[in-house]
Amino acid sequence: MASALKYICAVPLVLMIAFATWGCSDSASTLPPPPSPDQGMAPAGEVKQAIEAQLATIQSDPSNITNRAELAMIYQANAMPQTAVATWNQILSVEPTAPQHWYMLAQAQYKLGNYEDAVSAMATARDASPERSPLWWQPAFWHIEMGQAAEAEALARQSITIDPNNPGGYVACALAIMEQDRPSEARVVLEQLLAKVQHPYIRYLIGQTYQRERQPALAEPWLAQGDPRKPSFPDLWQTELKEFERGIDASLSRIDDLLEQGRNTDASARIQEAMLKWPQDVNLMHRQSEIYRRKGDIRRWLVVLKQAEKIDPENAATHLNLSLAYNQKGDSSLAMTHAMRSIDINPTMTAAHLQLGRLYILSDNLPEAATTLDKAFELGVEDPNERLQYANVLMRARRPADAEREALLVTQVSPTNPLGWCVLAESRYAQFKRDEAFKTLSDGLAVLPRNQSILMMRQKFEAFEKSQQ
Repeated sequence: MASALKYICAVPLVLMIAFATWGCSDSASTLPPPPSPDQGMAPAGEVKQAIEAQLATIQSDPSNITNRAELAMIYQANAMPQTAVATWNQILSVEPTAPQHWYMLAQAQYKLGNYEDAVSAMATARDASPERSPLWWQPAFWHIEMGQAAEAEALARQSITIDPNNPGGYVACALAIMEQDRPSEARVVLEQLLAKVQHPYIRYLIGQTYQRERQPALAEPWLAQGDPRKPSFPDLWQTELKEFERGIDASLSRIDDLLEQGRNTDASARIQEAMLKWPQDVNLMHRQSEIYRRKGDIRRWLVVLKQAEKIDPENAATHLNLSLAYNQKGDSSLAMTHAMRSIDINPTMTAAHLQLGRLYILSDNLPEAATTLDKAFELGVEDPNERLQYANVLMRARRPADAEREALLVTQVSPTNPLGWCVLAESRYAQFKRDEAFKTLSDGLAVLPRNQSILMMRQKFEAFEKSQQ
């Protein structure tokens, strides 16, 4: 899933406004030159250029705090937290009132493992700007790492009070409560968040609450459809910091953020800008082809991917994208060829197995589809909708016991999906578990009263039994 927990805003304007408030300071003119990168650090490429340009700007106008703050952001965004700390300390010695500066200092101290200093700096930022929820939930995570769960819970709960829709606060709160051995309370918090946004990490944490209660049967469906990797959470100032990252990886990250938000025009502009610097980068070409896919321009979608294939014929992602494009074009043979090639190059690419499984479904080869999807789910698929399709394929491939297992997982995690109840009931009915099948439909109707899909499945069973009399 593209992360539903992420939030990116229109940064350049915000940066302009934020930096404008920092301004100049008479005291800043007495500051020594800003720190250079630590010994042992050897920034290169775009990072080196950005640092050198900013140092030159500061030399020409030493009293401008904005210029020094931008240098600190460059250091911090490009993995030089120690130099960032030194630069922020210089700035704060003459301009101690800006909460964003204290926030950045806190984050840099945290990167260095200086927890107490990080917590202290964040508290100063919070005192100056208490309405910003990240200033509460960010340090909550740090307190959890420090073994101070009660302090973490208090901070996280306050962040939820400030912003009832902030996922970082809910997750920090749930983790803090779990650390205090109250898993059922943590699950209530996570279920509140799940009602606002679907994400595999939330499902994983719900599974963890059941595990801590020693209920493995209840934990299994949540863990099977969860992901232990914690995503990033909405934090405007962290987003601003990302704008100071340099290099190809930073450019790709910014483009992905824009694509995730559906800001295709902005993403396309970023891609064109990056292509001027890295015209042969296959990963950039993948993003460029995605723009054409979204526009429905199959011809140009394929043209870009074929160029990428020429540059790197052993790139599994290129072959997967070619499979998707050829399938969209209606060329099932080439779609199949590239899906198989993607798997040959990278047998652990789950998305390639899913694509090949879909192609087998389209060609009505359900046994092969089921076998291919077996491999995909063995590698790990968190999406309940994909699992439901898998269960349906297993059913059509005459593997009702396997279909029952997968459909049961779906109903436990996504009980409001009527098709999950239908596939589960049908798989049980096919195994001559008549009473269980009808009970499954009743359970589904208890969750979804008068749902037409479930009612139609019950009528289908009743009609079949009537025809057998």
